[in-house]
Amino acid sequence: MARDGTYSGGKQWVKGQTGNPNGQPPLDPFTKRVRIESRETVAKLYWDCVNLTKQELVERLKATPTIFEEGVLRAIVKDMEKGTTTTLDKLMERVLGKPKEIIEMTSEVRTESSIDVSKLTTQELENFLALMKKGAIKNSNGET
Repeated sequence: MARDGTYSGGKQWVKGQTGNPNGQPPLDPFTKRVRIESRETVAKLYWDCVNLTKQELVERLKATPTIFEEGVLRAIVKDMEKGTTTTLDKLMERVLGKPKEIIEMTSEVRTESSIDVSKLTTQELENFLALMKKGAIKNSNGET
């Protein structure tokens, strides 16, 4: 963040001080209840649908489901026609949460260059030798 506040909308923040000390306000009781009920509804619908055949899902669609159930049932039937499980996967993520992803990254940085030491200053030569002693620079044989 720049000292002039260009990245903070013109506000000067003190290092180590948060812009929102009280954090996010708590949810009102109605919103909490709706979220809990919707999660329970999704869980029930998932377990109801996971073992049904396509014909059973179509029959359930004819039995006047709620708008939410109808949308989910239609999406599951469409998935079955495509041979995918996208809707059921999304419902499971809603009930249990997304699975933890583990990403492993490895890299190897290789740089090769030749240095004409005759053109280096005394200070640059000292820095070069210090890096060689630390093992940061290897010679052409791969030795430090």
